[in-house]
Amino acid sequence: MTVFSTGISAADTPAEKTFISEGAEEGTFEEWNVQWDKRDNNPESSTDTWCRTTHTAHSGSFSIYCAKSGYNTHYLNGTGVQPLNADILSNGGGGDPANLVMRYDTDMDAVMRKYVSGATYYNNITMTFWFYSDTGISDAKRPETGTAVGYDFLSAFYYTGSNTSLTKHVVWTCTQEQALAKSWLPVTLTLPNTLTWVGFEFVSGDTPPQDGDPVEAFISYGVHNNPQFQTAMKEGVYLDDITVVGTDPVTAVPLITSVGDLSPYQTTSSFPVPFEDNDPLRLTMDWVYLWYRVNGTGNWAKYTTVEKPFGAFVTSPIMFEATQDGTYEFFTQGKEISNWTETKRDVADATTIVDTVLPSTTIQVSGDLSSGQYLGAAAFSLTSTDSGSGVNQTLYRIDGGTWAAYSRPVGIATTGTHTVEYYAKDMAGNTEAIHEEVFAISSGQPGIVFQNTDTPFSGNNVTVDFTVAGEGSIVKLEYSLDGGNYIELDPNATSVTFTGLSEGDHTLAIKATNDADAVLTGETTFAVGASSSDDLGSLLSNPLVLGGIAAVVVAAVVGGVWFMRRKK
Repeated sequence: MTVFSTGISAADTPAEKTFISEGAEEGTFEEWNVQWDKRDNNPESSTDTWCRTTHTAHSGSFSIYCAKSGYNTHYLNGTGVQPLNADILSNGGGGDPANLVMRYDTDMDAVMRKYVSGATYYNNITMTFWFYSDTGISDAKRPETGTAVGYDFLSAFYYTGSNTSLTKHVVWTCTQEQALAKSWLPVTLTLPNTLTWVGFEFVSGDTPPQDGDPVEAFISYGVHNNPQFQTAMKEGVYLDDITVVGTDPVTAVPLITSVGDLSPYQTTSSFPVPFEDNDPLRLTMDWVYLWYRVNGTGNWAKYTTVEKPFGAFVTSPIMFEATQDGTYEFFTQGKEISNWTETKRDVADATTIVDTVLPSTTIQVSGDLSSGQYLGAAAFSLTSTDSGSGVNQTLYRIDGGTWAAYSRPVGIATTGTHTVEYYAKDMAGNTEAIHEEVFAISSGQPGIVFQNTDTPFSGNNVTVDFTVAGEGSIVKLEYSLDGGNYIELDPNATSVTFTGLSEGDHTLAIKATNDADAVLTGETTFAVGASSSDDLGSLLSNPLVLGGIAAVVVAAVVGGVWFMRRKK
């Protein structure tokens, strides 16, 4: 960008400016997520992304990690569930982070970048960061040229130019020694002040790297490498403590504006959008335009109001009126008194999600209902939905007790009338009104509540849901089908799936032992109709096989993942 003599003098510019200071320590995942523009340059081979994790960090609690979107990959059980994988799109994956098996994917080209506003008014731009890499020898190639690198690698880059004509410059690529180091390493880079973006790119080859997990590394947990009988992956790459700092101000710079910090969510359609500029004394700025778009599609629109029909705003913040719920992106374009106008960037400075809709929760009560009362015990399950930002938490309490976070069906086994109150909160902070459900239990006693065996199953693939209603923590859980031997389940199991059942009646018994050695038993009979063509997936090598009938256990575990101890 041309330096104008009418610009702001160095005396008005701080001696040092921190453009980026990133430790991934924001309070919520979404607060971190909106800070970076992330994209997958190879979406045909699954979708890959950068997220954050508590698995390891150079400092603080979080670092930035790159893997397949959602659950990272390569370990599947017979029904396609990934029980040993951390969900990298959650706030750290849940549970003890040292126990998560973190694995990146093959054929990755994942980019994370951030817009830098104002680098032109500093002569020196320095980027520093720390990275941890556990990759391997592979057939990975540079995306720009197709040149073989020889190992799965991390690169740092910057862009010059505007959004319509960006030029990418790769400024650093880790060495093979660094890629295989399995330790935190520092990097310091000098960048030109003509940059407009900085970012990182992780690239992996088409096949698993050398020295990845051996064939069937976790078969003792009932899961297989994917593809089965092939070697698998290594841990991957983490980033932490990223900074971009400008020093030595230039003698004069043009006007530079940008949208200020926005909350990740807005629960009303009207909210303030602040803007910033490098003209604190208002020596050269005339006004700014505010450009926006919704849900990342369509052309950028200039924001106007009845009072500002041409969209020329002078004071910050600008009160913005959203026309619908959704994700809103913003950037500004400043105009100097001399009539010079900033380049229209068409790139978001800030993003926020407008969500004005409350979440909704429904309840289902199960048990042996007779004459308006449940005999012995009952269980309830809650289902919350939110069409906007998503459900953050569902809460309940029983008979006016302490509110608790809902994670799985809840059993009650005491005689009397019970009141369950419940509601949900979404990620934006909208809170549903409290609902209540009243039901009665007669002859209350601990036991097993079966939730879906009242009507016949139409096919021979059957899932039976159950809840243990009793005191204490379950330390041992077993099932028996049609009078067979008891087979041990995961203590957190809430259902069993059978495939290949014959038509007719079947009997399922559940036995639960708690931490006080008390044993609860329950039995149900269910009917199976004509065979179905449902495909629940291959159950090759599944140890839960009984007379040709395969049983799959579904466990309710915090964060939706299973854990194992990671050895370093």
